[in-house]
Amino acid sequence: VDVTDRAHMMRLVSEFKPSIIFHAAALKHVPLLEENWEAAIETNVFGTLACAEVAAECGVPQFLLISSDKAVDPSSVLGVTKRAAEQIVSSLHETHAAPPPFYTG
Repeated sequence: VDVTDRAHMMRLVSEFKPSIIFHAAALKHVPLLEENWEAAIETNVFGTLACAEVAAECGVPQFLLISSDKAVDPSSVLGVTKRAAEQIVSSLHETHAAPPPFYTG
């Protein structure tokens, strides 16, 4: 399935109800991505956003993003898009994480 096809992802996750999603889909050929940065952003950033949001909305308990060492100190389109993907997943995790047991708010 195309990870940027949010509706299809929603149907699959709703039907199969996984307990974990391993998100490894990405465009990663550095020279090609430098020439086709729009495709890199579409798949690596917006595809990750779609997958992570679907997982959160469907209550999938665990979501694992397979990233790249290129995201640590990005110097290429690949690195920048993988870093953005990491930030998206981290942000959604913080938004959807259960409060600690002592939380009284």
